[in-house]
Amino acid sequence: MAKEFSAATAAGHCSGENRALLQRRLEHLLPKTKENGKVRGPHPSLPYEELSALEAELARQNMHQRADA
Repeated sequence: MAKEFSAATAAGHCSGENRALLQRRLEHLLPKTKENGKVRGPHPSLPYEELSALEAELARQNMHQRADA
């Protein structure tokens, strides 16, 4: 896949960084679990009714962090 992307980039069909190469670099930085060396997931979703409370809490934490800076 990397060869195809490099060829497409050289031909001017796409630009930017090759995502496949980026993933190879990141895999050494991301945490691994004991199960098969993979990160656990997916996490359960947040019920829609709790979204407003989450947004308010995140805004409160953001304002608290700015006050400490």
